[in-house]
Amino acid sequence: MAPAVKQNLDAFAAGKALTVTTGHQLCLWGGPAYFMYKIISTISLARAMQARHPKDFIVPVFWMASEDHDKEEIAHCYIQGKRFDWHTDQTGPVGRFANGGIQDFIDECSVSLKIAGAEENLIHIFTKAHSRATLAQATRDWVNTWFGENGLIIIDADDADLKSLFKDVMLDEVLNQPTVQAVNDTSVSLQQEGYTVQVNPREINLFYLTASNRLRIERDADGWITHDHSVRWSKAEITNEIEEHPDRFSPNVILRPLYQERILPNLAYVGGPGEIAYWLQLKAAFEKHKIAFPVLLLRDSALIITPAMSRRMTKLGISVDQLFEPQDSVLTAIINFDETLLDAEATDLQELFARVSEKLSEVDSTLTAAAAGEAKRAKDGLENLKSKVKKAIKIKQEAKVNQLTTLWNEAFPDGQPQDRSANFFSLAAGKEREITEQLLSVFNPLENKLIILQAESSPTV
Repeated sequence: MAPAVKQNLDAFAAGKALTVTTGHQLCLWGGPAYFMYKIISTISLARAMQARHPKDFIVPVFWMASEDHDKEEIAHCYIQGKRFDWHTDQTGPVGRFANGGIQDFIDECSVSLKIAGAEENLIHIFTKAHSRATLAQATRDWVNTWFGENGLIIIDADDADLKSLFKDVMLDEVLNQPTVQAVNDTSVSLQQEGYTVQVNPREINLFYLTASNRLRIERDADGWITHDHSVRWSKAEITNEIEEHPDRFSPNVILRPLYQERILPNLAYVGGPGEIAYWLQLKAAFEKHKIAFPVLLLRDSALIITPAMSRRMTKLGISVDQLFEPQDSVLTAIINFDETLLDAEATDLQELFARVSEKLSEVDSTLTAAAAGEAKRAKDGLENLKSKVKKAIKIKQEAKVNQLTTLWNEAFPDGQPQDRSANFFSLAAGKEREITEQLLSVFNPLENKLIILQAESSPTV
Protein backbone atom coordinates (compact mmCIF):
# COMPACT_ATOMS: atom_id res chain seq x y z
CA MET A 1 0.00 0.00 0.00
CA ALA A 2 1.33 3.44 -0.96
CA PRO A 3 2.15 5.63 2.06
CA ALA A 4 -0.20 8.37 0.80
CA VAL A 5 -3.09 5.89 0.62
CA LYS A 6 -2.40 4.60 4.14
CA GLN A 7 -2.27 8.16 5.45
CA ASN A 8 -5.64 8.95 3.90
CA LEU A 9 -7.19 5.70 5.16
CA ASP A 10 -5.93 6.54 8.64
CA ALA A 11 -7.58 9.97 8.31
CA PHE A 12 -10.85 8.20 7.45
CA ALA A 13 -10.50 5.89 10.45
CA ALA A 14 -9.86 8.87 12.73
CA GLY A 15 -12.88 10.73 11.37
CA LYS A 16 -10.67 13.55 10.08
CA ALA A 17 -11.03 13.08 6.33
CA LEU A 18 -12.96 15.33 3.97
CA THR A 19 -13.30 14.15 0.41
CA VAL A 20 -13.56 15.32 -3.16
CA THR A 21 -14.95 12.62 -5.38
CA THR A 22 -15.42 11.47 -8.93
CA GLY A 23 -16.87 8.23 -10.22
CA HIS A 24 -17.21 6.24 -13.39
CA GLN A 25 -18.10 2.90 -14.91
CA LEU A 26 -15.45 0.19 -15.03
CA CYS A 27 -14.28 0.93 -18.56
CA LEU A 28 -11.68 -1.57 -19.75
CA TRP A 29 -8.19 -0.10 -19.42
CA GLY A 30 -9.78 3.26 -18.71
CA GLY A 31 -11.87 3.29 -21.86
CA PRO A 32 -12.17 6.88 -23.17
CA ALA A 33 -9.54 9.35 -21.97
CA TYR A 34 -11.98 11.32 -19.84
CA PHE A 35 -12.00 8.37 -17.40
CA MET A 36 -8.44 9.36 -16.52
CA TYR A 37 -9.13 13.08 -16.74
CA LYS A 38 -11.87 12.81 -14.11
CA ILE A 39 -9.50 11.14 -11.68
CA ILE A 40 -6.63 13.52 -12.43
CA SER A 41 -8.98 16.50 -12.01
CA THR A 42 -10.10 15.17 -8.63
CA ILE A 43 -6.56 14.62 -7.36
CA SER A 44 -5.58 18.11 -8.54
CA LEU A 45 -8.59 19.60 -6.77
CA ALA A 46 -7.73 17.78 -3.54
CA ARG A 47 -4.17 19.10 -3.74
CA ALA A 48 -5.35 22.67 -4.27
CA MET A 49 -7.82 22.48 -1.39
CA GLN A 50 -5.24 20.85 0.88
CA ALA A 51 -2.83 23.69 0.15
CA ARG A 52 -5.47 26.21 1.19
CA HIS A 53 -6.48 24.25 4.30
CA PRO A 54 -3.29 22.56 5.55
CA LYS A 55 -4.86 21.52 8.88
CA ASP A 56 -7.50 19.40 7.14
CA PHE A 57 -7.17 16.06 5.34
CA ILE A 58 -8.61 16.54 1.84
CA VAL A 59 -8.79 13.08 0.27
CA PRO A 60 -9.39 12.34 -3.44
CA VAL A 61 -11.85 9.48 -4.00
CA PHE A 62 -12.69 7.42 -7.06
CA TRP A 63 -16.09 5.75 -6.79
CA MET A 64 -16.26 2.65 -8.98
CA ALA A 65 -19.68 2.23 -10.55
CA SER A 66 -19.28 -1.51 -10.18
CA GLU A 67 -23.01 -2.21 -9.97
CA ASP A 68 -23.75 -0.74 -13.38
CA HIS A 69 -25.06 -3.41 -15.74
CA ASP A 70 -24.59 -1.75 -19.14
CA LYS A 71 -21.97 -4.14 -20.48
CA GLU A 72 -22.00 -2.58 -23.93
CA GLU A 73 -20.68 0.73 -22.58
CA ILE A 74 -17.65 -0.68 -20.80
CA ALA A 75 -16.47 -3.83 -22.57
CA HIS A 76 -14.33 -2.13 -25.21
CA CYS A 77 -11.71 0.54 -25.76
CA TYR A 78 -10.20 2.40 -28.72
CA ILE A 79 -6.45 2.16 -29.25
CA GLN A 80 -4.86 3.87 -32.25
CA GLY A 81 -8.35 4.43 -33.63
CA LYS A 82 -9.21 0.72 -33.57
CA ARG A 83 -11.92 -0.74 -31.36
CA PHE A 84 -11.13 -3.76 -29.18
CA ASP A 85 -13.94 -5.72 -27.51
CA TRP A 86 -14.14 -8.15 -24.64
CA HIS A 87 -16.60 -10.76 -25.80
CA THR A 88 -18.34 -12.22 -22.76
CA ASP A 89 -21.76 -13.71 -22.15
CA GLN A 90 -21.85 -12.58 -18.52
CA THR A 91 -24.75 -10.44 -17.35
CA GLY A 92 -25.61 -8.41 -14.28
CA PRO A 93 -23.40 -5.92 -12.40
CA VAL A 94 -20.21 -5.58 -14.43
CA GLY A 95 -18.04 -5.32 -11.32
CA ARG A 96 -18.88 -8.94 -10.53
CA PHE A 97 -17.85 -10.20 -13.97
CA ALA A 98 -15.19 -12.90 -13.76
CA ASN A 99 -11.99 -12.04 -15.64
CA GLY A 100 -11.78 -15.49 -17.17
CA GLY A 101 -11.93 -15.30 -20.96
CA ILE A 102 -10.47 -11.81 -21.14
CA GLN A 103 -7.02 -12.95 -22.31
CA ASP A 104 -7.75 -12.42 -26.02
CA PHE A 105 -8.69 -8.82 -25.26
CA ILE A 106 -5.51 -8.34 -23.20
CA ASP A 107 -3.31 -9.82 -25.95
CA GLU A 108 -4.86 -7.73 -28.74
CA CYS A 109 -4.70 -4.48 -26.78
CA SER A 110 -1.17 -5.19 -25.63
CA VAL A 111 0.06 -5.61 -29.19
CA SER A 112 -1.56 -2.34 -30.29
CA LEU A 113 -0.23 -0.42 -27.31
CA LYS A 114 3.27 -1.75 -27.94
CA ILE A 115 3.03 -0.68 -31.58
CA ALA A 116 1.95 2.76 -30.33
CA GLY A 117 5.10 2.86 -28.20
CA ALA A 118 3.64 2.10 -24.76
CA GLU A 119 6.01 1.22 -21.96
CA GLU A 120 6.33 -2.49 -21.15
CA ASN A 121 5.54 -1.78 -17.50
CA LEU A 122 2.10 -0.48 -18.49
CA ILE A 123 1.24 -3.77 -20.19
CA HIS A 124 2.42 -5.60 -17.07
CA ILE A 125 0.17 -3.44 -14.85
CA PHE A 126 -2.93 -4.28 -16.88
CA THR A 127 -2.06 -7.97 -17.26
CA LYS A 128 -1.43 -8.32 -13.52
CA ALA A 129 -4.69 -6.52 -12.70
CA HIS A 130 -6.73 -8.95 -14.76
CA SER A 131 -5.27 -11.89 -12.87
CA ARG A 132 -7.69 -10.79 -10.14
CA ALA A 133 -10.98 -12.63 -9.89
CA THR A 134 -13.40 -9.89 -10.98
CA LEU A 135 -13.50 -6.78 -13.15
CA ALA A 136 -14.03 -4.60 -10.06
CA GLN A 137 -10.88 -6.03 -8.46
CA ALA A 138 -8.92 -5.60 -11.70
CA THR A 139 -10.00 -1.98 -12.08
CA ARG A 140 -9.17 -1.17 -8.47
CA ASP A 141 -5.78 -2.85 -8.90
CA TRP A 142 -4.57 -0.89 -11.93
CA VAL A 143 -6.10 2.43 -10.87
CA ASN A 144 -4.44 2.05 -7.46
CA THR A 145 -1.12 1.18 -9.11
CA TRP A 146 -1.35 4.27 -11.29
CA PHE A 147 -2.61 6.76 -8.70
CA GLY A 148 -1.76 5.25 -5.30
CA GLU A 149 1.19 7.57 -4.75
CA ASN A 150 -1.28 10.46 -5.06
CA GLY A 151 -3.33 9.12 -2.16
CA LEU A 152 -6.37 8.21 -4.23
CA ILE A 153 -8.92 6.15 -2.30
CA ILE A 154 -10.92 3.75 -4.47
CA ILE A 155 -14.36 2.67 -3.29
CA ASP A 156 -16.39 -0.29 -4.49
CA ALA A 157 -19.76 0.35 -2.89
CA ASP A 158 -21.13 -3.09 -3.81
CA ASP A 159 -20.68 -3.95 -0.15
CA ALA A 160 -23.08 -5.04 2.59
CA ASP A 161 -21.53 -2.87 5.30
CA LEU A 162 -21.63 0.27 3.16
CA LYS A 163 -25.17 -0.41 2.00
CA SER A 164 -26.31 -0.87 5.59
CA LEU A 165 -25.59 2.86 5.99
CA PHE A 166 -28.11 3.55 3.24
CA LYS A 167 -30.84 1.05 4.00
CA ASP A 168 -33.20 3.62 5.56
CA VAL A 169 -33.27 5.49 2.24
CA MET A 170 -33.73 2.25 0.29
CA LEU A 171 -36.60 1.21 2.55
CA ASP A 172 -38.26 4.62 2.18
CA GLU A 173 -37.83 4.37 -1.58
CA VAL A 174 -39.57 1.00 -1.69
CA LEU A 175 -42.40 1.83 0.69
CA ASN A 176 -43.12 5.48 -0.14
CA GLN A 177 -41.45 6.33 -3.48
CA PRO A 178 -40.46 9.89 -2.50
CA THR A 179 -37.72 10.31 -5.09
CA VAL A 180 -39.77 10.33 -8.28
CA GLN A 181 -41.83 13.37 -7.27
CA ALA A 182 -38.83 15.25 -5.87
CA VAL A 183 -36.77 14.76 -9.03
CA ASN A 184 -39.69 15.53 -11.36
CA ASP A 185 -40.46 18.78 -9.53
CA THR A 186 -36.82 19.88 -9.81
CA SER A 187 -36.69 18.84 -13.46
CA VAL A 188 -39.71 20.99 -14.29
CA SER A 189 -38.06 23.99 -12.62
CA LEU A 190 -34.83 23.39 -14.55
CA GLN A 191 -36.68 23.03 -17.84
CA GLN A 192 -38.33 26.39 -17.24
CA GLU A 193 -34.83 27.84 -16.99
CA GLY A 194 -33.81 26.28 -20.30
CA TYR A 195 -32.05 23.14 -19.05
CA THR A 196 -32.44 19.83 -20.87
CA VAL A 197 -33.51 16.92 -18.66
CA GLN A 198 -30.82 14.21 -18.61
CA VAL A 199 -32.49 11.41 -16.64
CA ASN A 200 -36.02 10.40 -15.76
CA PRO A 201 -36.73 8.74 -12.42
CA ARG A 202 -38.69 5.55 -12.01
CA GLU A 203 -41.38 5.03 -9.42
CA ILE A 204 -38.85 2.88 -7.51
CA ASN A 205 -35.19 3.72 -8.19
CA LEU A 206 -33.69 0.47 -6.96
CA PHE A 207 -32.58 -2.80 -8.51
CA TYR A 208 -32.51 -6.26 -7.00
CA LEU A 209 -29.27 -8.19 -7.45
CA THR A 210 -29.16 -11.90 -8.20
CA ALA A 211 -26.20 -14.08 -9.13
CA SER A 212 -26.34 -12.95 -12.76
CA ASN A 213 -28.86 -10.13 -13.01
CA ARG A 214 -29.71 -6.62 -11.84
CA LEU A 215 -33.49 -6.48 -11.89
CA ARG A 216 -35.79 -3.46 -11.65
CA ILE A 217 -38.14 -3.45 -8.68
CA GLU A 218 -41.74 -2.53 -9.40
CA ARG A 219 -44.89 -2.24 -7.36
CA ASP A 220 -48.22 -3.85 -8.19
CA ALA A 221 -51.52 -4.46 -6.46
CA ASP A 222 -50.12 -7.41 -4.50
CA GLY A 223 -46.86 -5.84 -3.28
CA TRP A 224 -43.44 -5.63 -4.93
CA ILE A 225 -42.01 -7.64 -7.80
CA THR A 226 -38.95 -7.70 -10.05
CA HIS A 227 -39.67 -6.68 -13.62
CA ASP A 228 -39.08 -10.24 -14.87
CA HIS A 229 -41.54 -11.56 -12.22
CA SER A 230 -38.91 -13.88 -10.78
CA VAL A 231 -39.08 -12.47 -7.23
CA ARG A 232 -42.09 -11.18 -5.29
CA TRP A 233 -42.36 -9.61 -1.81
CA SER A 234 -45.01 -8.59 0.63
CA LYS A 235 -44.38 -5.42 2.66
CA ALA A 236 -43.02 -7.45 5.56
CA GLU A 237 -40.81 -9.55 3.28
CA ILE A 238 -39.18 -6.66 1.42
CA THR A 239 -38.72 -4.71 4.65
CA ASN A 240 -36.98 -7.67 6.23
CA GLU A 241 -34.78 -8.34 3.19
CA ILE A 242 -33.55 -4.75 3.04
CA GLU A 243 -32.83 -4.85 6.78
CA GLU A 244 -31.06 -8.20 6.69
CA HIS A 245 -29.50 -8.16 3.21
CA PRO A 246 -29.01 -4.58 1.99
CA ASP A 247 -26.28 -5.83 -0.35
CA ARG A 248 -28.98 -7.45 -2.49
CA PHE A 249 -30.33 -4.03 -3.46
CA SER A 250 -28.66 -1.61 -5.84
CA PRO A 251 -29.35 2.12 -6.34
CA ASN A 252 -29.97 3.19 -9.91
CA VAL A 253 -28.52 6.31 -11.55
CA ILE A 254 -30.91 8.52 -9.55
CA LEU A 255 -30.17 7.10 -6.10
CA ARG A 256 -26.48 6.33 -6.59
CA PRO A 257 -25.38 9.92 -5.90
CA LEU A 258 -27.41 9.95 -2.68
CA TYR A 259 -25.78 6.66 -1.64
CA GLN A 260 -22.34 8.09 -2.36
CA GLU A 261 -22.97 11.28 -0.41
CA ARG A 262 -24.50 9.40 2.53
CA ILE A 263 -21.28 7.39 2.87
CA LEU A 264 -18.65 10.06 2.23
CA PRO A 265 -17.79 13.32 4.03
CA ASN A 266 -17.82 14.90 0.60
CA LEU A 267 -17.16 18.53 -0.29
CA ALA A 268 -17.32 18.37 -4.08
CA TYR A 269 -18.14 16.05 -6.94
CA VAL A 270 -16.16 16.28 -10.19
CA GLY A 271 -18.07 15.09 -13.22
CA GLY A 272 -18.63 15.45 -16.94
CA PRO A 273 -21.17 17.83 -18.51
CA GLY A 274 -23.94 15.23 -18.64
CA GLU A 275 -23.32 14.15 -15.05
CA ILE A 276 -23.40 17.69 -13.70
CA ALA A 277 -26.67 18.26 -15.54
CA TYR A 278 -28.41 15.23 -14.03
CA TRP A 279 -27.01 15.88 -10.54
CA LEU A 280 -28.83 19.22 -10.67
CA GLN A 281 -32.08 17.31 -11.05
CA LEU A 282 -31.45 15.57 -7.70
CA LYS A 283 -31.29 18.62 -5.41
CA ALA A 284 -34.78 18.16 -3.95
CA ALA A 285 -34.20 14.42 -3.46
CA PHE A 286 -31.12 15.23 -1.36
CA GLU A 287 -33.16 17.68 0.69
CA LYS A 288 -35.94 15.10 1.14
CA HIS A 289 -33.50 12.64 2.71
CA LYS A 290 -31.51 15.32 4.58
CA ILE A 291 -28.28 14.42 2.78
CA ALA A 292 -25.80 17.24 2.12
CA PHE A 293 -25.54 18.24 -1.53
CA PRO A 294 -21.91 18.70 -2.69
CA VAL A 295 -20.38 21.43 -4.79
CA LEU A 296 -20.50 20.32 -8.42
CA LEU A 297 -17.44 20.93 -10.58
CA LEU A 298 -16.83 20.17 -14.24
CA ARG A 299 -13.88 17.90 -14.96
CA ASP A 300 -10.92 19.24 -16.87
CA SER A 301 -10.45 18.44 -20.55
CA ALA A 302 -7.35 17.96 -22.63
CA LEU A 303 -6.37 17.58 -26.24
CA ILE A 304 -3.19 15.54 -26.56
CA ILE A 305 -1.21 16.29 -29.70
CA THR A 306 0.59 13.01 -30.28
CA PRO A 307 3.96 12.92 -32.10
CA ALA A 308 2.19 11.60 -35.21
CA MET A 309 -0.30 14.48 -35.10
CA SER A 310 2.52 16.96 -34.57
CA ARG A 311 4.36 15.65 -37.64
CA ARG A 312 1.22 16.00 -39.78
CA MET A 313 0.63 19.54 -38.53
CA THR A 314 4.21 20.50 -39.38
CA LYS A 315 3.95 18.93 -42.81
CA LEU A 316 0.65 20.70 -43.51
CA GLY A 317 1.84 23.96 -42.00
CA ILE A 318 -1.10 24.40 -39.63
CA SER A 319 -1.15 25.54 -36.01
CA VAL A 320 -2.91 24.17 -32.94
CA ASP A 321 -5.37 27.06 -33.12
CA GLN A 322 -6.39 26.00 -36.63
CA LEU A 323 -7.58 22.65 -35.26
CA PHE A 324 -10.48 24.56 -33.78
CA GLU A 325 -11.40 26.33 -37.01
CA PRO A 326 -13.90 24.88 -39.54
CA GLN A 327 -12.19 22.06 -41.37
CA ASP A 328 -13.16 23.35 -44.80
CA SER A 329 -11.54 26.75 -44.18
CA VAL A 330 -8.30 25.05 -43.08
CA LEU A 331 -8.43 22.78 -46.13
CA THR A 332 -8.88 25.80 -48.37
CA ALA A 333 -5.78 27.36 -46.86
CA ILE A 334 -3.50 24.34 -47.17
CA ILE A 335 -4.40 23.63 -50.83
CA ASN A 336 -3.92 27.33 -51.64
CA PHE A 337 -7.36 27.69 -53.17
CA ASP A 338 -8.29 31.29 -53.98
CA GLU A 339 -11.82 31.89 -52.71
CA THR A 340 -11.97 35.10 -54.81
CA LEU A 341 -11.55 33.10 -58.01
CA LEU A 342 -14.12 34.30 -60.62
CA ASP A 343 -15.29 37.13 -58.32
CA ALA A 344 -14.33 39.71 -60.95
CA GLU A 345 -16.23 37.76 -63.59
CA ALA A 346 -19.25 37.56 -61.30
CA THR A 347 -19.14 41.35 -60.92
CA ASP A 348 -18.89 41.76 -64.71
CA LEU A 349 -21.90 39.48 -65.16
CA GLN A 350 -23.90 41.42 -62.61
CA GLU A 351 -23.16 44.68 -64.39
CA LEU A 352 -23.92 43.09 -67.78
CA PHE A 353 -27.33 41.81 -66.73
CA ALA A 354 -28.10 45.14 -65.07
CA ARG A 355 -27.64 46.80 -68.49
CA VAL A 356 -29.65 44.04 -70.19
CA SER A 357 -32.48 44.49 -67.67
CA GLU A 358 -32.49 48.24 -68.24
CA LYS A 359 -32.78 47.84 -72.02
CA LEU A 360 -35.52 45.20 -71.73
CA SER A 361 -37.54 47.38 -69.39
CA GLU A 362 -37.71 50.02 -72.13
CA VAL A 363 -39.41 47.45 -74.33
CA ASP A 364 -41.62 45.74 -71.70
CA SER A 365 -41.29 46.14 -67.90
CA THR A 366 -42.37 42.53 -67.34
CA LEU A 367 -39.18 41.31 -69.06
CA THR A 368 -37.01 42.46 -66.15
CA ALA A 369 -38.06 39.38 -64.16
CA ALA A 370 -36.83 37.15 -66.99
CA ALA A 371 -33.55 39.04 -67.03
CA ALA A 372 -33.17 38.56 -63.26
CA GLY A 373 -33.75 34.84 -63.66
CA GLU A 374 -31.06 34.57 -66.32
CA ALA A 375 -28.70 36.58 -64.13
CA LYS A 376 -29.20 34.18 -61.26
CA ARG A 377 -28.60 31.15 -63.47
CA ALA A 378 -25.40 32.68 -64.75
CA LYS A 379 -24.22 33.47 -61.21
CA ASP A 380 -25.05 29.92 -60.07
CA GLY A 381 -23.14 28.60 -63.09
CA LEU A 382 -20.04 30.50 -62.04
CA GLU A 383 -20.33 29.19 -58.48
CA ASN A 384 -20.65 25.66 -59.85
CA LEU A 385 -17.53 26.15 -61.93
CA LYS A 386 -15.72 27.49 -58.89
CA SER A 387 -16.66 24.35 -56.91
CA LYS A 388 -15.38 22.16 -59.75
CA VAL A 389 -12.07 24.02 -59.73
CA LYS A 390 -11.75 23.50 -55.96
CA LYS A 391 -12.57 19.81 -56.37
CA ALA A 392 -9.95 19.46 -59.09
CA ILE A 393 -7.32 21.07 -56.85
CA LYS A 394 -8.28 18.70 -54.03
CA ILE A 395 -7.78 15.73 -56.33
CA LYS A 396 -4.37 17.04 -57.36
CA GLN A 397 -3.46 17.53 -53.69
CA GLU A 398 -5.09 14.33 -52.44
CA ALA A 399 -2.22 13.57 -50.07
CA LYS A 400 -2.73 16.84 -48.20
CA VAL A 401 -6.48 16.29 -48.05
CA ASN A 402 -6.01 12.78 -46.64
CA GLN A 403 -3.44 14.00 -44.12
CA LEU A 404 -5.82 16.69 -42.87
CA THR A 405 -8.71 14.23 -42.65
CA THR A 406 -6.55 11.84 -40.63
CA LEU A 407 -5.42 14.67 -38.36
CA TRP A 408 -8.98 15.79 -37.74
CA ASN A 409 -10.10 12.26 -36.95
CA GLU A 410 -7.31 12.00 -34.36
CA ALA A 411 -8.22 15.34 -32.76
CA PHE A 412 -12.00 14.89 -33.04
CA PRO A 413 -12.92 11.22 -33.59
CA ASP A 414 -16.36 11.02 -35.22
CA GLY A 415 -16.62 14.77 -34.76
CA GLN A 416 -16.44 14.51 -30.97
CA PRO A 417 -13.78 15.76 -28.55
CA GLN A 418 -10.78 13.44 -28.49
CA ASP A 419 -11.35 12.38 -24.87
CA ARG A 420 -14.81 10.99 -25.64
CA SER A 421 -13.41 7.87 -27.33
CA ALA A 422 -9.61 7.74 -27.64
CA ASN A 423 -7.88 5.83 -24.85
CA PHE A 424 -5.52 7.88 -22.67
CA PHE A 425 -2.75 5.27 -22.69
CA SER A 426 -2.90 5.09 -26.47
CA LEU A 427 -2.61 8.88 -26.77
CA ALA A 428 0.20 9.07 -24.21
CA ALA A 429 2.01 5.93 -25.37
CA GLY A 430 5.66 6.05 -24.36
CA LYS A 431 5.12 8.99 -22.01
CA GLU A 432 2.23 7.70 -19.90
CA ARG A 433 3.69 8.67 -16.52
CA GLU A 434 5.16 11.93 -17.74
CA ILE A 435 1.89 13.11 -19.27
CA THR A 436 -0.06 12.04 -16.19
CA GLU A 437 2.22 14.20 -14.07
CA GLN A 438 1.97 17.11 -16.49
CA LEU A 439 -1.83 16.99 -16.34
CA LEU A 440 -1.75 16.73 -12.54
CA SER A 441 0.25 19.95 -12.51
CA VAL A 442 -2.08 21.95 -14.78
CA PHE A 443 -5.58 20.55 -14.28
CA ASN A 444 -7.79 22.64 -12.00
CA PRO A 445 -11.58 22.12 -12.00
CA LEU A 446 -11.97 25.53 -10.36
CA GLU A 447 -10.72 27.14 -13.58
CA ASN A 448 -12.29 24.79 -16.14
CA LYS A 449 -9.96 25.26 -19.13
CA LEU A 450 -9.09 23.06 -22.07
CA ILE A 451 -5.47 21.96 -21.83
CA ILE A 452 -3.55 21.49 -25.07
CA LEU A 453 -0.71 19.08 -24.48
CA GLN A 454 1.83 18.32 -27.14
CA ALA A 455 3.42 15.02 -26.23
CA GLU A 456 6.83 16.36 -27.20
CA SER A 457 6.60 19.65 -25.27
CA SER A 458 4.95 21.37 -22.29
CA PRO A 459 1.17 21.72 -21.87
CA THR A 460 -0.61 24.98 -22.74
CA VAL A 461 -4.05 26.38 -21.95
